[in-house]
Amino acid sequence: MRNRLLTLLTLTTLAGCQMNQKPDDLSLGQAALSQRNYPEAQSRFDAYLKNDANGPRAAEAYYLKGHALQDARFEDQADAQSHLQQARLAYIDALKAGTDDRALEGLIRASLADVAFWQEDYQVAAEQGAAAYGLLEDPNVRAMSLYRAGLSQQRLGQFEKGDKTLALVVQYHPGTQQALRAKQRIGIRAFNVKIPFTSTAAATGAVAALTRQGFAPAPPVAGDPSINIGPFTTYAQANAARTRLNTQYPKAVIVP
Repeated sequence: MRNRLLTLLTLTTLAGCQMNQKPDDLSLGQAALSQRNYPEAQSRFDAYLKNDANGPRAAEAYYLKGHALQDARFEDQADAQSHLQQARLAYIDALKAGTDDRALEGLIRASLADVAFWQEDYQVAAEQGAAAYGLLEDPNVRAMSLYRAGLSQQRLGQFEKGDKTLALVVQYHPGTQQALRAKQRIGIRAFNVKIPFTSTAAATGAVAALTRQGFAPAPPVAGDPSINIGPFTTYAQANAARTRLNTQYPKAVIVP
């Protein structure tokens, strides 16, 4: 479902946080999380917070609880959305608890931005992604956080602001995958819905049907068996078109 910030959600990024010397619920939860035992991890973090919701490591516990919720295996789309919302609330609680550890705060904010992005709450994704950038230590996570902020700004229609943010990705993180993607997106002022097909013939055959449905599809070009519908001046318009097409064409995506 989601292309998460993989390095963001690893326990190694919490190296700046001191580890307990005894196996209390927090350290047991960390162990369960490293073993991908997400229900056990969540249970341990809840137990820790029940006894020490305002302690010096509460923010870390809330952050890790959100991590366990976001990484858990989902039954279906509704379950995934429920876990995302619960993770979001855990990250918000982590910010409310507060921490003097700048790196941890950066991870919390970047995690909140990540969840908000997949919930299509681009305002929060842009704000928290930008706020996390100056706090994060891992250069890969920094690059992704800034890239997502720029992408979210574009989807809010803040095109000039998005261009400036994406240009910073190119400037400060050269040679990264995020810089390559950012460079390709600078200057974007519209969106399309792209529908992939297995062959050019199949794509060509769908053009007439889509036209009858009220769309204005561009025919496939050589070497690319797909159809583009648009352009749409806002991401919301493109998303509405994709939603209409979702049942018939579940692989349709918004580009760029």
